[in-house]
Amino acid sequence: LAPKNSDPKNDIFIDYNIVSCLKCGCLQLSNLVDLNVLYREQHYESNWVGQKKQFEIFSNMIIQEINDKPVKIIEVGAGSGKFAKILKNKQSNIDYTILDICPDNPNIEDISFINANCENYDFPSDSMVVASHMFEHLYTPHKFVKNLSKNNVRDVFIIIPNQRAQIKHKIHPVIYHEHTYLVEKDDIAYIFGEHNYYIHNFEEYDIHALILHFKLSNTTIINVLKPKFNRYNIKEVFEEKRDKVKNLILDKSFYIIPASHSGMLI
Repeated sequence: LAPKNSDPKNDIFIDYNIVSCLKCGCLQLSNLVDLNVLYREQHYESNWVGQKKQFEIFSNMIIQEINDKPVKIIEVGAGSGKFAKILKNKQSNIDYTILDICPDNPNIEDISFINANCENYDFPSDSMVVASHMFEHLYTPHKFVKNLSKNNVRDVFIIIPNQRAQIKHKIHPVIYHEHTYLVEKDDIAYIFGEHNYYIHNFEEYDIHALILHFKLSNTTIINVLKPKFNRYNIKEVFEEKRDKVKNLILDKSFYIIPASHSGMLI
């Protein structure tokens, strides 16, 4: 972990170790970085075309639920506020707040900012909660959802990576220093169901993302189905990347530029 403009001698190293829960089989990191170190600087979203499509689907799903009503939205882990701007442009009468563990305020006009940890923040009951590619970063996801339910948050909108598809296509290992555990549709439905939420709307965007709208049930949800035990061989993803690198013929000087987690893997 190397903050920008820092001396490489001060880089922080941790062992990459994946374990499996004895109860549910969920794959997860056993070594977690201090949150105050990992998120001390703002994360900025990329501009690739797939993300634009995800945000379009996601924003339309939210707008469909809002239906032109004035609402209060809290977006958790909003980064530089890219999605916030998209949603505000579609419906200006949203009372929009960004809540982020990183203290850097993106300073967007007409959007409030709160520096806090979503896992123990008291969300207003009249708010909708939005989380774009944040849920897979949580250290205690049950604690976060329990907190939403306790505060009577009726609507929660989530985008998560389509991790099953990405492992199947051996794009990258999906679990790394920020993505702390393997979460798929069944897993996330189970976590929310344990705290009385059900899936109201769902879309799958290619191999990139799962987009979900959860509603808090007016009656207690019983017999929540546990996800099937899925142990993916993430080791195969590493091996394929390693073999590709091994077969490169490098007859001139070169640079390795480790962009994002895929580059770090190489």
